[in-house]
Formats: sequence, structure tokens, C-alpha cells
Amino acid sequence: MPSSRVKNVLQIVGAGLFVFFGLGLSIFFISRFFPDALPAWIVVPLLVVGFFVFIFLAMALFHGKGPRRISAEKWTARIRELEEDGLLIHQAFWARRALQVDEFEDEGSHYFIELANGDVLFLTGQYLYDYEYLKGRTSTTRLRSFPSTEFTIRRHKEKGFAVDVSRQGEVIEPEVLAPWFDEEDFKKSLIPEDGAILREKTYDQIKNERLKQK
Repeated sequence: MPSSRVKNVLQIVGAGLFVFFGLGLSIFFISRFFPDALPAWIVVPLLVVGFFVFIFLAMALFHGKGPRRISAEKWTARIRELEEDGLLIHQAFWARRALQVDEFEDEGSHYFIELANGDVLFLTGQYLYDYEYLKGRTSTTRLRSFPSTEFTIRRHKEKGFAVDVSRQGEVIEPEVLAPWFDEEDFKKSLIPEDGAILREKTYDQIKNERLKQK
């Protein structure tokens, strides 16, 4: 989590420097190899074209690699293989309330979920996108199906990542969308790992902290 946000900032800074120095070098080479002043009607279009070329290159070089996407059929087959090999564990939960934390960029959704026994489950990751409200360009709309009062998460036994979420019971609409995690949260390591069970603080205490109502 912390490295994801730092990486995003570094990518933005790196892209900006790439464009800045790229244009600077372009101006230098133009003045170096064309000592006689070129007319403005040639120089200006060259610089404009160069500007957009460097922006395109910066987007390609500094955007970073997103998660590898495979077809639904291949992913289903992969999950079936993991299940057959005994590499998946099933974690069943019963929930009462939930709050969602806004994401800084595209690191995935974050949820603090109050369980029936009073513990708090923290979930985070892009896999949660598949169960949230989605409005497409057409009239087709996907309704929220998670969090819910009952759900089961299948995780890789050795690597710990979640492969899917089976939802039962009633859908729980998050009580609030809290602000994204800030630098202080990262410095103090206040962001749990995906699937962490929190017992040191109650759901209401976490909710107040996330809303800065300390």
C-alpha cells in the first residue's frame, strides 16, 4: 500500500521531468545544428509537435504496469485448478456494518467491516471492484453486491491473495466514504494488510479516526 502511492507520485514527477528535459534538449539541438535562426513558423510547430510527442512517450514510459488481465474463462479455470490442488482456503464471515475508504488513485477499494462478533475485518484490493456499483456508457448498470451480511472469501493458502468473494445475505451499503489514507497513515503504518482482523479498536473508533473526529 505505501509503496503504491509513492510509486504514483514518482511516476508523475518522472513524467514531468521527462517532458521538461526533452523539450530543453530539443531546443538545444535546434540551436546547435541550425545556427542560423529559423523562422518562427517552423520553430513553433516543431516545438508543439515535440511537446505532444514527449507527453505520449512519458505516458508510455511512466504509466507503469497494471495488473495482468485474463479472460473470465481462463481465470475460472485457474481457480478450479487451485481448488483441486488444495491451494485455496475458505474464510466465512458474518457482518453488520461497513465503511469504505476512498482510494488515492487505482490501488483498489478499501473496507473496514464490522463482524458479528465485534471484530473488524479490513479488505483492500482491486479484486473488490468486481462487486461494486458500476454504471456503464450504456443503460447497463451493475448493482453493488458487496459488502453483504454473509460472505466467503477464497484465498491462496500460500500466497495469501484473494481469488473471489461469494456473497450471501443482504447487501450492506457502506455508511460513509471516508477520505483516502494520507501520508501520516503511511508513516505510522496505520493501513492494515488485506484480510487483517482488527481487535485493538472497535468499528466506531476506526470510523471516527477515518473521519478525523478524534
